[in-house]
Amino acid sequence: MSSVVLRRLAAAVTARWTTPGARRPNKDLTAAPYAAAVAGTVTAESHTPEAGAYRIRYRAGHGVTEIRVPARPGGWRVSVTGAAATPTPVLAADRSATARVHARPGAEVTVAVTPR
Repeated sequence: MSSVVLRRLAAAVTARWTTPGARRPNKDLTAAPYAAAVAGTVTAESHTPEAGAYRIRYRAGHGVTEIRVPARPGGWRVSVTGAAATPTPVLAADRSATARVHARPGAEVTVAVTPR
């Protein structure tokens, strides 16, 4: 299992709510962007907690890749390279969001998500 997957699993298991709808202190320190769905085969994936950056590289298949991001002051920037595009290159601040990436099947695609 990759370290990114293990971190996501650990964060999901240890997440606790103090009151309905309210996050515990320091939850923002563990919340990170991740690929909820990948239309293709992942060839590389990384997360740099210090910078808040997430990067995934994959060979595209049919369908749409979805990258989920947590709420963050300033929002997020999504950049895509390869035969692919996203209709949401900037994700709104202070709320969770999903970037959808459409790619030509067979293309080598890299998606980078960075804080704005």
